[in-house]
Amino acid sequence: HIEGTGTDLVVSTTHGRGPLGRAWLGSVADQLMRRLHTPLILVRPSEHAPAPSFGSIGKILIALDGSPFAEQVLAEATALGRAYGSSFALLYVLEPPGPLADPTGLVVLPGSPEVERLLREKAGEYLSRTAERLRSEGLEVSTHLVEGPAVVPTILAQAEELGVDLIALASHGAGGVERLMIGSVADKTI
Repeated sequence: HIEGTGTDLVVSTTHGRGPLGRAWLGSVADQLMRRLHTPLILVRPSEHAPAPSFGSIGKILIALDGSPFAEQVLAEATALGRAYGSSFALLYVLEPPGPLADPTGLVVLPGSPEVERLLREKAGEYLSRTAERLRSEGLEVSTHLVEGPAVVPTILAQAEELGVDLIALASHGAGGVERLMIGSVADKTI
C-alpha cells in the first residue's frame, strides 16, 4: 500500500521489544524498518505517559559514522526539520579502537594513542565539513564528537543530554543471521 500510493513518510508506533519478544510476538515496526525504502518515524509511547506530539520538533539528532550510507539520512531529516524550523545536532560516536591484527594474522597490536588521536581528528573534520554544508543551506547545526564504549547507549545518552525531539539514523535493513552477527544500531536504538 505504501509503495502503491507514493507515500513520502510513514509514522508507526513500536513496543520496543527486544529480540526474544520480537521473535515470539513479531513486530510490524521491525518489518517496516528492514523492508521499507520510504522514510519511517517510529514512536515508542510510554505506558505511563502520553505519546509524543509532533506539533513541534525543535531539535533533531542525526547519528553519523562517516560513511556515505549513514549520510543518506541527511536529506530526509533536514527536509522534515525545515518544515518544523528545527535545529540539528550531528553526532559521531567514536568507539575506542580495538586491537589491530598484523597482516600475517600472527601478531596483535594494541591501539596506540597516535591512532586514537588520528581517528578523533578525522571524525572531527568530517563533522565540521558536514555541518558547514548544512549551514550553507541556512540550517542551525551543532556538532558532537563523543567517545563511548558502545554506540547505542552513547546515542541515547546524547539524545537525553541535548533534549532532542527526534533521532534520525540510516538502517541497513539487515535481518536474520546478518543482524545477529553484526547487530543493528537502529534496532538497538529503538
